[in-house]
Amino acid sequence: MPYVSDITNLLIVGVVSLAISVLFFGAISRKFHMTSTTKQDKEIREQTRFTKIFSDKYVIYLSTFLFLSMSAFVFVDFSFMNVTEQQYPEEKQLASFLGVFEGSIMILTLLMQTLANEKLLTMYGIKTSLFLLPVVLFIFTVLALASAYLFGFDVSSPEFIWFFLFVALSKLFITTLRESTENPVFKLFFMPIDSRIRFDVQIKVRVR
Repeated sequence: MPYVSDITNLLIVGVVSLAISVLFFGAISRKFHMTSTTKQDKEIREQTRFTKIFSDKYVIYLSTFLFLSMSAFVFVDFSFMNVTEQQYPEEKQLASFLGVFEGSIMILTLLMQTLANEKLLTMYGIKTSLFLLPVVLFIFTVLALASAYLFGFDVSSPEFIWFFLFVALSKLFITTLRESTENPVFKLFFMPIDSRIRFDVQIKVRVR
């Protein structure tokens, strides 16, 4: 950030990074023949129609779970960005904080995926792994509401830092646990679905 004269110049960094990733994807796609397509027969196309797959209660449950999880994630993300803009009104401070914060999330997610996920699933199973995120989110939501009730949430107040801290921690943990634990575990629930249509069902559930 000390070397960036204008925050909007960060868009150039993003565009260049995206262009480089596209080049790598193109190389991987050509090397491993990912561009080849497979034709689906009429029966499979019929089974993966929206009206067909969402008549299955199991798929409806999966969609409902994903909808609620995504709603919680969006709400926390909106709350976090709202209080962060109040805590850091100067744009360079805001960009610096978000850079460190998002980088910390990526590191924690990597550590969770490589060090904790396997042990968590082995010791406590799928159900406990999925319950971990809503329990953690509930705890930090209660703490944020309690701090707002006791100290207020006016940015001019010194106690505002407590409200900001609990909202930031809820964002940190919900993003880390969602990316490292919930998403990989959630994919396991698609395993009972017929392998011929599993991928299409997974895409349509996530789109919904």
